[in-house]
Amino acid sequence: MKFYGIKKVTLIDFPENIACTLFTHGCNFRCPFCHNPELVIEKPNSKEELIDAEIIEFLHKRKNKLDGIVITGGEPLIHKQNLQDFIEVVKNIGLKIKIDTNGTNPDHLEKLINNNLIDYVAMDYKCSPEKYYIMGAKKGSFTKVEKTMEILKNSGINYEIRTTVVPGIHNIEEINNMGEYLKGISKYVIQNFVPHGLIDPDYNKKKSFEIETLKEFQKAAQKFVRKVEIIENY
Repeated sequence: MKFYGIKKVTLIDFPENIACTLFTHGCNFRCPFCHNPELVIEKPNSKEELIDAEIIEFLHKRKNKLDGIVITGGEPLIHKQNLQDFIEVVKNIGLKIKIDTNGTNPDHLEKLINNNLIDYVAMDYKCSPEKYYIMGAKKGSFTKVEKTMEILKNSGINYEIRTTVVPGIHNIEEINNMGEYLKGISKYVIQNFVPHGLIDPDYNKKKSFEIETLKEFQKAAQKFVRKVEIIENY
């Protein structure tokens, strides 16, 4: 397993845990507002890669200072068996695992959950089904996203569903349309769009929502989910 970045300590990426964050390369989406384009559309730079042996050595040294790790991307779950092999080693060190995912690999996620290899999942719920084409999604992608939400609802592990709200894509009507698929979800996070270093340069010209608008989105989502959090700047 190869990684293309590490944040050696984070207090915010893994709720209630001190963690480090690892970044995988590659994604099956092309979200125009993605803030990690170097992990999605650019070719990997071999000089920047971190092999799992290096990471494992680091984790062994820091295991008494860290509670867990966050694996993000890109889309980590496209790496399937390589990812699972790495996670098994990390779990044996005694660290917790959080996975960030776009929800399009439900079968592999379910396998990891069933093998008790994941402690927390943050799944991106981009938009209503009819708008998923904006993310460069293939036909049938939303069906997989919906399946992932059902898996998480029934998993017994901690998780959150989150949406980055973007001007031109999200409004009150869109939040209401999305809400129909959120019923039964335990925690929903609305995080504000940040126009900086994005895949589509045109999106850098957009402005983040004002806090008042975010609160309106929150109120709309609370009709479907009891616990709705706002992140004004993530």
